[in-house]
Amino acid sequence: MNIVNVALVLLPSFGTNNDFFIPPLGLAYLKGYLKKSHPQLKVDIIDGRCWPQGQNYLSHITTQRPAGELFVSEIQDLPLIVEIIHRFIHKATPKEFLDIPVENESFIQFSIASGLAPNVLMNELKCIHSLASRYASKLTSYDLVGFSVFNSNLYSSILFASIIKRINPEIKVIFGGPQVTQSRVTSDILISSNIVDYIIPGVGEKKLAYLVNLLLDGVNPCGKIITEEFDDGVTHAIPDYESLPLDKYDPFQFPIMASRGCVASCVYCSEHHLFGKLAYKSPLEALVPHKHRDI
Repeated sequence: MNIVNVALVLLPSFGTNNDFFIPPLGLAYLKGYLKKSHPQLKVDIIDGRCWPQGQNYLSHITTQRPAGELFVSEIQDLPLIVEIIHRFIHKATPKEFLDIPVENESFIQFSIASGLAPNVLMNELKCIHSLASRYASKLTSYDLVGFSVFNSNLYSSILFASIIKRINPEIKVIFGGPQVTQSRVTSDILISSNIVDYIIPGVGEKKLAYLVNLLLDGVNPCGKIITEEFDDGVTHAIPDYESLPLDKYDPFQFPIMASRGCVASCVYCSEHHLFGKLAYKSPLEALVPHKHRDI
């Protein structure tokens, strides 16, 4: 496969605000490592939170809910996601994807489960679909598009991916991040729908570089979920912020990664699933990648 242009995408999340608005460090590390292993590629980070509409994207929808005595990662917005998948399977056009789901029984059930009045939920969906109508098609200029997926931006990520695949089925779409790491149900639904080509659970730098290398060599991975194990620990790549509009972020806050993982294994948190064992960087290793910012 010929891969020249790669986009790493973070879409705005439900239930968040811009009080703690910092560059996406995880995607910056992914880009830095991918550029180190494949310097011939053009890799862009697309932070949807920086889009004008993205900064007003405030919702109270959440896809975490109690289940018995535990908090588990659920797909509470499954009725809405099923609607997108149904449209994709029945070869909806990009314009048809942007039609707001009607207030059917599934819509009402999701409205009740999310604690949102139907009219409030409808307004939230209009905001998401407006964002997709303006920006999703712009991602079709890339050969490979990777989404960083949380439970809070799962619906919008699937909506964008569906439009991209419908416009150009040759584009490879990859999902990674906490939601597909902690929820195997999410991964199975995405793979079976053919909206997503590959899933990268857990720490992603080496797995993404491995997958890109296979695709460049014309080799199909053994499965659509990349399960190869690497000695990840703390990746020593330098985060690359080159394509990000750094002036959009809080100038007095900046992410620095001094460790990965956590000593705890809380059932409501994806940290131990995402990063595995706890690994540290020395203070010098943590700060050197950012020295060009005069930190």
